[in-house]
Amino acid sequence: HQNHIQIIGTQQLVGLAAELIKSRFKTPYEKYSVSAFTKPQALSEEISKACDNLKLKDNDKLVICLGENDNNPVKIISHLC
Repeated sequence: HQNHIQIIGTQQLVGLAAELIKSRFKTPYEKYSVSAFTKPQALSEEISKACDNLKLKDNDKLVICLGENDNNPVKIISHLC
């Protein structure tokens, strides 16, 4: 199993996947595949639903950005949980 980095979030993460892929080609360290789901202007609920069917393994990494387009911190925290 190859390790994986999954990036899920709003417009703040749009360029992150591309930069991570470039950096992974140049690193002598552990190899990771990278995939991303980004949705500009999405609310926390939309971003958290994208996580529902994730199948992460022990050494996989998840980068998530939510709350950027919400104004209720309680809802943001509940979606993160």
